Amino acid sequence: MNAVPKGWTLARISDLIGSKGLFADGDWVESKDQDPDGEVRLIQLADVGDGEFRDRSSRFLRPDQAERLGCTFLREGDLLVARMPDPLGRACIYPGGKLRAVTAVDVCIIRPANDQIDNRWLMWFLNAPQFRREVLAHQAGTTRKRISRKNLAALPLPVPPFHEQNRIVAAIEEQFSRLDAVERLLASARRRLDLLSTAIIDSAAEGFPLKQLGELIREPLRNGHSAKRSSVGNLPVFTLTAVTKRDFSERNTKLTDADPHRVKALWAEPGDIFVERSNTPELVGTAALYVGPSKHAIFPDLLIRVRVGSEILPEYAEIGLRSTRVRRYFQRAAKGIAGSMPKVDQDTVLAVELPIPPINDQRHLVTQVARNLSVLTSLSTAVDHALVRSTRLRRSILDWAFSGQLVPQEPSDEPATKLLTQIVTERSTFPSRRRKTYE
Repeated sequence: MNAVPKGWTLARISDLIGSKGLFADGDWVESKDQDPDGEVRLIQLADVGDGEFRDRSSRFLRPDQAERLGCTFLREGDLLVARMPDPLGRACIYPGGKLRAVTAVDVCIIRPANDQIDNRWLMWFLNAPQFRREVLAHQAGTTRKRISRKNLAALPLPVPPFHEQNRIVAAIEEQFSRLDAVERLLASARRRLDLLSTAIIDSAAEGFPLKQLGELIREPLRNGHSAKRSSVGNLPVFTLTAVTKRDFSERNTKLTDADPHRVKALWAEPGDIFVERSNTPELVGTAALYVGPSKHAIFPDLLIRVRVGSEILPEYAEIGLRSTRVRRYFQRAAKGIAGSMPKVDQDTVLAVELPIPPINDQRHLVTQVARNLSVLTSLSTAVDHALVRSTRLRRSILDWAFSGQLVPQEPSDEPATKLLTQIVTERSTFPSRRRKTYE
């Protein structure tokens, strides 16, 4: 970030803050300071998105408490920078709201308050790949990574002339609006593919006599074993994601320190069906058939192993367990306390009812479903690749924007050095007040 285009100059965030501006951390607001009936909103990390205000939190405090704590009240247009992941250093513009608002200490407030700094230009730069790399290089902490305001203040910014800032913002947002439209179409296509996939499965699992799974198994159900991930361990265990994504490859396997003798009966075998006994309300009871090699990995405690007998093919049993009717059954039967992942037990799994067509019909339906789903999988993969390309293109646009390659430089633009000189002169004439910050 040493070389800058003609007319640009290197600066720090503090160099861009006018006499009425602000560059500070949010405030220490503890749980005891909050009041659900308060009239001051507490903006939190969850609200700060990568270029967007997410508006997810619902925390409040009373005005008198905010005043007593010496909180800084936000203004519409303030930049909010997350000093903790994920991702670290993401920034958005506060859009304002009906209530007055303050923000938590791990959110940094940037308020240039200067008519020579385009707030949206600064926001897009803070989200650009080159600045994000600088942020990651200056993060600190062991278990919870963060960047201090002091380190954030030390990072260089290539500042273009004011009118070029405006042109950069217009170009970024024009390109991003096109990508937004493309991504909406891709998201719609993804939803339709999901609906088609569900319809294919449901059509193959309807119109046949039902039997409880407990009558169809050839051995008792079995829960897996919980083992800690270990850098020196040598016993592989599937993760929950292996079932959620129906992908039992190495990417969804971890090495653990499990005792081989204790788990010798838990090795996955081809034809085993695994049911998630705990997950989010939408995913609890998700089932997947394992078709990999013998003794590739054991399965964790959050999975229940199902081994069916000769009356139903494992491949067809999986279709039944993935049907809408069975998914709704598991969601209704799942139990859990508020805030925890709901669970289903073995009795719930044993009581699930599966369709039982003749074996030859099962084979035909399995082949038909596999063929149709493979087409949808190919289309879904194409959608995924397009979304990845869109994400990469967004990064490239920001890279081009802040290296002077997205819009042309205009010789008539006043150099950015004069912009910074004006800010320095303004501050010396009207010094801004200092406030306590937290790093």
